[in-house]
Amino acid sequence: MTAITSHAGTFSAPAWTTSQRSVRTGLCCLIGLVIGSSFALISFQSAAAIATIEAEENQFHRSENKAADRQRDVTMHSAVGYLLLGGSGLLAFFWPKPNATRPHGALWWVLIAYMAWVLASGLWADDRMFTARKLVIFVLFMSAVLGFTKQLSLREVAITIGGVAFSFIMYGVLVEFSLGSFTPWKSHYRFSGTVHPNEQGLYCAFAGLAAMFLRGRKPGWETLTGLVVFSSSFGFLLLTKSRTGLAAVLAALALGALLRTSSGKRGLVVLGSLTALALGLLALGATGSAGARGFGNAASLGRGEHVTSLTGRLPLWAELIDRASTRPWLGHGFSGFWTADNIEEISDQFFWHIPSGHSVYIDLVLALGVIGLVLYLTIIFLGLRRALAAYRLSNSPEYVFAVSLLLLSLVHGFAESKFAGVGLSAFSAFSMIACMCRVDVSRSVLPETLV
Repeated sequence: MTAITSHAGTFSAPAWTTSQRSVRTGLCCLIGLVIGSSFALISFQSAAAIATIEAEENQFHRSENKAADRQRDVTMHSAVGYLLLGGSGLLAFFWPKPNATRPHGALWWVLIAYMAWVLASGLWADDRMFTARKLVIFVLFMSAVLGFTKQLSLREVAITIGGVAFSFIMYGVLVEFSLGSFTPWKSHYRFSGTVHPNEQGLYCAFAGLAAMFLRGRKPGWETLTGLVVFSSSFGFLLLTKSRTGLAAVLAALALGALLRTSSGKRGLVVLGSLTALALGLLALGATGSAGARGFGNAASLGRGEHVTSLTGRLPLWAELIDRASTRPWLGHGFSGFWTADNIEEISDQFFWHIPSGHSVYIDLVLALGVIGLVLYLTIIFLGLRRALAAYRLSNSPEYVFAVSLLLLSLVHGFAESKFAGVGLSAFSAFSMIACMCRVDVSRSVLPETLV
């Protein structure tokens, strides 16, 4: 049987010996430890849960803008985190790996073009010193992406990301218990742990998607573990009350479930889903205004504030689009718009702390212009196309995870900016892209299934 190559060898399941499996498991754990430790140093805040409570109670202080303060200063923790991440990534990139498939194809060249555009943006940035610091971080970030994905297969990358995300969730729970802030019975409560609830929601999404699509299909401990991790991750996602995160996860789960349904049954699944939706709307209409209010409250996860303006995003986006129009093609440089002064000015204008544009697409235009946005979207769509093609050829579940995560980034990007930065969210998406660059789908093969 013919098989086409990926950076892990072939689409066929490799016949690892016990010692080889132990080595691969140890490598995943080591890289996962580096990723987890690095991003913990970079993004964890011990009092994040307390800050979330204050924000939910609408306590805005003009004199205390921590987001602006973080832009002014480089903390020792974040510096060590990025150096650990980038240094380990460079070591992994130059460490020899026998039979490793070289990155290739249009996806690879567009990724190279995007990275080159990011680096070139320092030439026309508003604040060149500020942007230069961000570009150093970007180089360290991409070194880790390219290095780790060279050493690990797509499945190993997916498991590692899911494991890191789940460990962050569990650590966040422990932190909240220690602070006495784990109070899900209170109306204003949002699960945050050590980061903002919207970011915690993405950790829940990564862990849940990995558990759902990488679990075994036959009864056993792998299947049971996957279901436990998925259900707990989804439950904590609901506690974050991240509406954008929930919508993105539901879209990703729906697409992933549709892909894993046999082609003969997909039409029935879609028809059944539409029928269930129609019946639900009819039932809602029969309950009258009280039912509609209850449905609206549930859909907004109990957060009814400024729903019609997307929690204040619409006026913010109008202001940012107006500012982006002054430099539409080149932007203000990578991360160059959100300086401490701009953060304070815009936060004071809208009376809430605003560290980003709350949209990947608006923030990309602000930073890299329309050219940067087009390159970014091209990367995502080419990655999706290659992952879908690989899944059709191999029927391997890790490609479903890749598709679902990239779709998650597209949907989530409409109302949040996490995937445009250099945090764990962007690291996960770019890792999927880097893995896809090493997958060859140019030849026809018979389907093979990974066990």
